[in-house]
Amino acid sequence: MNSSHEQILSAPEERGGQPTGLARLEAALIRHRGRVLLFVLLVAAVFRAVYFAQVSRTLGFARPMVDAMDYERMARGIVEGSWPGDSVFFVDPLYAYWIAGWRGLFGGGTSGILVGQMIVGTIGAGAMFVLASRFLRPAGALMAGLFAATYGALVFFEALELKTSLAVFGVTGFLLALVKARRSANAWSFVAGVVLGAGTLLRGNLLALGPLGALWLVFAGEGKGRWKRVAALCAGTLLALAPATVHNLRAGDLVLTTSNLGANLYTGNGAHNTTGSYVPPPGVRASPVFEEEDFRRLAEEAEGRELAPSEVSRHWVARTLAEAREDPGRVAQLLGKKALLFLNAVEIPDNESYGKTREEVAILRAPLPNFALLLVLAAAAVALIRWRPEHVLALGVFCIVGLTVTVFFVNARFRMTAVPGLILLAAALPEGIARVVSERRFVRGALAVVLAALALRVTTLDVYDVSTTMLDYNDAVLALEAGDLDRSLRSLERAIDEEPKNWRAEILRGDVLRRQGDFVAARRAFEHATQLAPRAGEAWVEFGLFLSVRGELWDAEQALTKALRLESTDPVDRERATLQLADVERRMEKLEAARSRLQAFLAERPRRAQGWYLLGRVELDAHEAETAEAALRRAVELKPKSTRFRAELADFLRRTGRREEAREQYRALLELDPTNESWQLFLTTLGG
Repeated sequence: MNSSHEQILSAPEERGGQPTGLARLEAALIRHRGRVLLFVLLVAAVFRAVYFAQVSRTLGFARPMVDAMDYERMARGIVEGSWPGDSVFFVDPLYAYWIAGWRGLFGGGTSGILVGQMIVGTIGAGAMFVLASRFLRPAGALMAGLFAATYGALVFFEALELKTSLAVFGVTGFLLALVKARRSANAWSFVAGVVLGAGTLLRGNLLALGPLGALWLVFAGEGKGRWKRVAALCAGTLLALAPATVHNLRAGDLVLTTSNLGANLYTGNGAHNTTGSYVPPPGVRASPVFEEEDFRRLAEEAEGRELAPSEVSRHWVARTLAEAREDPGRVAQLLGKKALLFLNAVEIPDNESYGKTREEVAILRAPLPNFALLLVLAAAAVALIRWRPEHVLALGVFCIVGLTVTVFFVNARFRMTAVPGLILLAAALPEGIARVVSERRFVRGALAVVLAALALRVTTLDVYDVSTTMLDYNDAVLALEAGDLDRSLRSLERAIDEEPKNWRAEILRGDVLRRQGDFVAARRAFEHATQLAPRAGEAWVEFGLFLSVRGELWDAEQALTKALRLESTDPVDRERATLQLADVERRMEKLEAARSRLQAFLAERPRRAQGWYLLGRVELDAHEAETAEAALRRAVELKPKSTRFRAELADFLRRTGRREEAREQYRALLELDPTNESWQLFLTTLGG
């Protein structure tokens, strides 16, 4: 038994020389500490298993959306060797490596990643118990472990392909290593630094915990060598951050981790933001795929020159400060609102909603620990406990995370990294109550009641401007993927009712209506999207594609041409527009225009099979058999499993009397799709 436990156990009063019931209970908890740890781990594992079984039956389970899709893209790039390439990191990079590493070791899809995160979460609950046991009474340590084991929002994030739960685990690990470093050699300080650096590569604002850790080691550390421990902490942090910094230097810019500080600062504090949560500035698309590109484009337009990533970030920092100087009252009011949002009971959604999931998953509707409960308990504990350095550390973590989140913008997943500190404070309440009772400090008890009441009031303030537009849009996407067109349409109509200028929702609504066969209403939806966002290339591309499929070729040509003329059209949509416009021109018998367009496209992208296929179609219409065959063969060579490309080549060979070559292509087609009766008939006719 260590000295801290001996001091803690000496606190309960004895009556008539006999230990109280509380003392006996706590002595038993210490004697069987290993069993208590196993109990916490078991509760955490069972809770997660039940949640996983229930959430796996919901519509959106294990289907990457928005941020998760971007992490999947980056992870694939890591495996293929194409990411991060020669670009400075814009988003915290470690989570993409987690996905790629897990798949490399264990294989599997998204579900496997989520199981891995739940295993980490279970270990995190055990780590919380071990951490709390270092300075809390045994009952408080058990409470802390159970809070971490059954905290509903944390388990919710563990079952999402997001970095949130790993960042929470990182904060817990940092605290545990730091507390161990207080009385030990430099090794634990170094470990704390490495964990902090890794956490920073998951959530950049966690780097602000570094100065707190250093100060804590100086003022709370025991024995000699305090500054050596600080040096070890710094060395560990820098070692963990070094790969990202070195990569950025090789990419041509001095950036410690990521270049998104300025963009995030302006997102949360620009004049456009009145909610305190995530609101992208005008001209920035609400998708991680495009945010970096859009912020850079707008900054370069304002500066009139090309900018390095660090210069883009500085531009947005300067713009944020300039707008703050113009209207300091607005900024003060917004910061106050964000502080209240951070302390509010609502788990503010981003592209995933804890509240909506709670409606669908029964176990989340149980009376589980939540942010409001922990805040009320922690507020009471602050007035009652005998403060130790570890309490100060827990409070510091909560306050620093709160400050760094409030400076930017508030949502549930950003706030989650404050929860470990809050759990430790809330779990100190039993000790505080025992102290008040034993020492008869009833004034402190009254103060605790007042603070708890104030905390409860703050958590229930109506400060969140509820917006479900993005959530309804995401639900519509998931319903569409599942084939539930009616649900998808209902979700889109809710999104549009709340945000009538949501042109992306109008585009998706047009697609759903098209699939339902209501082409008139679908055309109106696509056209309305272009009216809402006349300079959005994506809207014109989607409208042009719809018109092309409907055979309205002249209107399709106009829409696709408009998309190509807009600078805002991103490369993917520009490619789609180019290929579709070439096909429209072919169908309008503008063969020379289509040929020129495709030749220019293929000169830049010679490995695009779709371009060669369309060029082959153009040459067929122009009766240029030799060039048509060459183009079709190139398309098949680039994409040999495409039945559409190979069928076009097979039909060409059959029509030109080249029976043996045609038979070869039809045999290959039947290997890809043995059930196709037309190909079987052609092969039989050709004597195959």
